[in-house]
Amino acid sequence: MLKSLESFLIQAPYTGILMFSHIKKRFLFNLLSLWIVLTLTFLVMKTIPGDPFNEEGCNVISEKSLNILKAHYGLDKPLYKQYSLYFYSLVKGNFGNSLVYRDRSVINIITTAFPASAILGLQSLVLSICGGILLGTLAALKRKKYRHYILGTSILQISTPAFVFATLVQYIFAVKLPLFPVACWGSFSHTILPTLALAVSPMAFITQLTYSSVSSALNKDYVLFAYAKGLPPLKVILKHVLPYALFPTISYSSFLITTVMTGTFAIENIFCIPGLGKWFICSIKQRDYPVILGLAAFYGTFFMLASLASDLLQAFIDPQIRYSHMKKNKKNKKQPHTQEKANPYPKANTIKQN
Repeated sequence: MLKSLESFLIQAPYTGILMFSHIKKRFLFNLLSLWIVLTLTFLVMKTIPGDPFNEEGCNVISEKSLNILKAHYGLDKPLYKQYSLYFYSLVKGNFGNSLVYRDRSVINIITTAFPASAILGLQSLVLSICGGILLGTLAALKRKKYRHYILGTSILQISTPAFVFATLVQYIFAVKLPLFPVACWGSFSHTILPTLALAVSPMAFITQLTYSSVSSALNKDYVLFAYAKGLPPLKVILKHVLPYALFPTISYSSFLITTVMTGTFAIENIFCIPGLGKWFICSIKQRDYPVILGLAAFYGTFFMLASLASDLLQAFIDPQIRYSHMKKNKKNKKQPHTQEKANPYPKANTIKQN
């Protein structure tokens, strides 16, 4: 890590501009993707039948009162006007108020519910990364004993959806064996089962990545040379093998964060956790348009920043990424603006030289 920091600082004057241009391109691409996602979310929610003022199948409010409420919140305007007003308020940072919980703003809902989702997501990330690297390294080193068992179990974990595993661990460890609370949120014991259910699939994927990376690194010349020098096996693994094996995990980190954050939608509803995922599902059921669009904007921005952070971390750790940008820039500079005329007499030139 210190060598990576030293090389990064030495090459910073030369690669800083190149990395900035690369990050700017990625940022603009992610911004375009965010706009497309928000536009599709807006159109889909407007085409779904129902409204936030009446429960599904129940006409509690009269038609006259319903028209007054729609006019008050601008829901009676044409779709293009609602779309323009939505994006104008989104640019200003004003997500509006909930149409169901009218005394609460969308910003207040996000700031109140985000800590629970953040705690659950961080614990799941730590468990999946640490557990996946440990199991993958163990499977690569102890090939005869644990490889088939660990890799076979990881395939089963990847193929099992998070909500199925959540229901299973809830039934076993909270109903049959009352070791943990069934649901709710309040103490550390309430987070154990949701964290385990959310981390199972990402941990299995990281196990597969680490196993293939460590198996490849063990056959590298510098690792074999380190063993030949008589270095302790633990030192060789920690200093030479694991840093090489961490690159695939870092490149997977942005997708890992996306998987964990979207997995909270089902997990928070199963375990009654008052997080963003529970609010998102409830707002879809209740047709609460401002909350849906506000949470979609929040999740999209969060995923965009996570992707940019993953790119920066890869460039910081792996010098080959910085070198690739330098080579691309040099190739672009070497290309002449005017093409030279082809020599019509190549053989005559060779005769003169002789």
